[in-house]
Amino acid sequence: MQLRKCEEPEIYLLGNNKVDRKTWQSFFDGLPDIYKDLHFSIEYLDIYRQTYNAEIFGLYYVKSGIKILQPVVIKRMQNLEFLSQNIAADVVDIESPYGFGGVIANKKLSESEFDEFQLIKHKFLISIGAITEFCSYHPFFSQMQLRTKSKCFDVYARKRCAYIDLTKSYSELWLNIEERQRKAILSARRRGVKVRRMSLNDGEISNFYYSYIATMKRVNASDEWKFPKNYFLNCRDCLGRKACSLFNAYIDDTVIASFFLIHAHDACYYHFSCSDPEFTSLNANHLLMFDTAIWAKNRGCKLYFLGGGYSSCGDDNLYRFKQSFTSSYKVLYQSKEVFDKEKYNELTKMKMAFESAKGNSVLNSQFFPPYRS
Repeated sequence: MQLRKCEEPEIYLLGNNKVDRKTWQSFFDGLPDIYKDLHFSIEYLDIYRQTYNAEIFGLYYVKSGIKILQPVVIKRMQNLEFLSQNIAADVVDIESPYGFGGVIANKKLSESEFDEFQLIKHKFLISIGAITEFCSYHPFFSQMQLRTKSKCFDVYARKRCAYIDLTKSYSELWLNIEERQRKAILSARRRGVKVRRMSLNDGEISNFYYSYIATMKRVNASDEWKFPKNYFLNCRDCLGRKACSLFNAYIDDTVIASFFLIHAHDACYYHFSCSDPEFTSLNANHLLMFDTAIWAKNRGCKLYFLGGGYSSCGDDNLYRFKQSFTSSYKVLYQSKEVFDKEKYNELTKMKMAFESAKGNSVLNSQFFPPYRS
């Protein structure tokens, strides 16, 4: 299927060809420093192109000095087994890439300017056959990204995401950690746990991957967290070693826990972690959290984004662990929009009939759109 061009000249899709990549890079380089975040960079999105062969584009809007870009994944219908090819040919779903999406702009925009953008964007997505759009907004930019009175989409708070303000002094960072965690950090040091930044060679990444998958299975994480091994290799190869780090915690020569970080500009992101349950009592994760925060501060980062937990309710062990290192958090907002309700309902009914025939009577009500569950 060829994506139909919109009649509106102010908005179009930037692809992966040389000219479009140059336009994207020029836009990114021209952003104010406060809006430069790796989630909107070409290199970050290349990870998903190479890992999943994802069709990622930049929805690019230009008008009277205003430039707005939104990374989007275009998901076609051909791979949905309950659909025939003739139904799937001309429709798509839109979603933000893994992590954070939404729009980023070259300057502060008024509410009316955002409203105009939303209307043109809405028209454009319909013109290329979009049935739905799902978006996860960047927690630090969501106030800007949702600066609109548009009622086209349903916005809701998904969960809290913890972060550490690295502009604080070293003593403030230490005192902001809960006392029990400070004791755990000191205990780990006394018992000989050492933290090292690794070289990110293939063997180290492979070892991290197997430990990570074992950790996800142990905590009963959903399949969305079980990334393939080449994802981690692509993080290194696309972002580069200057923007990607693996930290291992050792007892003697044994790796007992690991943190996988991505970082660029003023932000460091706790991306993934894993641990060996046999060594839980040594508190390696506590030491890793503190030492990586200090490492990020020393390299000039202003924030260390820890993210949320496994669930949306914020009461799981992972989020409680992160929150014990900081009192700061941002809210992750997400949105859902249905452009073609008739087609959306038709596809949902077809999916339900398909699952019913296999003995699965209920779709995942938390999944959007439900026919992709």
